[in-house]
Amino acid sequence: MGNRKPINWKWVRNVCAAFTAVTAAVFVVVFCPLDQQLFNLVLFHPSRYPYGCYNLKEVAGCKIEDTYFTASDGNRVHAWYIEKPGARLTTLVSHGNGFNLTFLLENFKMLLDNGSSVFAYDYEGYGLSEGHPSVEHACDDARQAYNYLVTRKHVRPDSIILFGESLGTGITGNLASKVASAGVILQCPFVSLRERAVEILPVEHLYPQFLFPENALDNAAVFSKRHPPLLIVGGVKDTVLPVHHADKLAEVALAPKSYIRIEGAGHSGDPLLLQSPLYAQSLKAFLAATIKP
Repeated sequence: MGNRKPINWKWVRNVCAAFTAVTAAVFVVVFCPLDQQLFNLVLFHPSRYPYGCYNLKEVAGCKIEDTYFTASDGNRVHAWYIEKPGARLTTLVSHGNGFNLTFLLENFKMLLDNGSSVFAYDYEGYGLSEGHPSVEHACDDARQAYNYLVTRKHVRPDSIILFGESLGTGITGNLASKVASAGVILQCPFVSLRERAVEILPVEHLYPQFLFPENALDNAAVFSKRHPPLLIVGGVKDTVLPVHHADKLAEVALAPKSYIRIEGAGHSGDPLLLQSPLYAQSLKAFLAATIKP
């Protein structure tokens, strides 16, 4: 016992420091937005066919036309075109990161009942669409959906409403910054992908905006510049995308804009949100105001 060597505390401290540094470095690398595979795995939660209501033939008395268009990477993207007879508007719908387009039936009904045709698509990797989801693919899917409406359905840009819900609000904002449209509707939006990521995982504040795909789908940057008429809808009790995102976006966005907060309502699929008389009235007024003479 008397020959036992004393503990080399300096060596122990150095080993602990090295272990901490390596662990921190690995942590930073793992959660870097540049790691697209992990980033997409966390962000997208696709529901493939047959999960959903793909057997439907009509919505609100309007026939569903199953159709496809081709993404830039060659994958086939599935969509529903629901034409409202006599409609002077067509709404291009970009859904959230979970489920698929068939879960937005209440939104489709609202739009159809207020005189707009609907064109909704599933991102690559969702529903009947080929491929795998990513922010880059989703933004391209939205652009190709828009091009399909203009070139194949001969819909004028000034009669297209861009509609996004949840993650789709970022996809819609990105599209709105690149194409002409009659108006934009954002249901339960976020300010930017980076800002929401930091709230969920504080380590994300280490990464600058440019490291995030598609410039972090920064809605604040898009709508703080000149833009088409904008309608923002937020649920006060939303726990998925807290309403302070909608509040901030409404504050920084330039006019023309309208903002409605639905008391007691949660995220996009909440009946309190979708069946709110305030939402119905605001949507009707917004669509009527965007129709060109």
